[in-house]
Amino acid sequence: MNNYKFVDATQISREKWQDFTDNNENCNIFSTPYMYDVWNATPCYRSFAFFAIDRNEEIKGILSGYLQTVSPCIFSKISTRVILMQTPVAIDDEALSTLLKYYTNYMKRKAVYTEIRNNYDTSSQRHIYEGLGFNFEDHLNIIVDLSQSENILWKQIHSKRRNVIGL
Repeated sequence: MNNYKFVDATQISREKWQDFTDNNENCNIFSTPYMYDVWNATPCYRSFAFFAIDRNEEIKGILSGYLQTVSPCIFSKISTRVILMQTPVAIDDEALSTLLKYYTNYMKRKAVYTEIRNNYDTSSQRHIYEGLGFNFEDHLNIIVDLSQSENILWKQIHSKRRNVIGL
């Protein structure tokens, strides 16, 4: 049973949208109507925002991001990707599933791939993503302990890399 319907950015008040992002600990600047406007004003970017709405017309989830076309014209179909600068935010699994199902249907043949940049732990929801064909890849973090001496730091860098680093 689906308790949610979905709407896009043109079908929701900006005040309600901003209120949802302001009052949800998992939302950040990338889920605001302001970033939606920034992406729309950026050449080769097209922003989107989808919302899961309950029967009382209250927002229960948001999925937002942009399509980026690297090479316009005849190469646009093979050079467009989707970036979600933050994880979709939903109050429950059903709202998340509603958003992701709508998103995957909407984006068919519009982009080569989707990249979701997780900003909070989604491990409890991974089954929803994987069930819809998403693949999880761990974050690549390179941590360098800068309290070490300069000589030790240089020794940790491959000799071929040291040669191309300018001092």
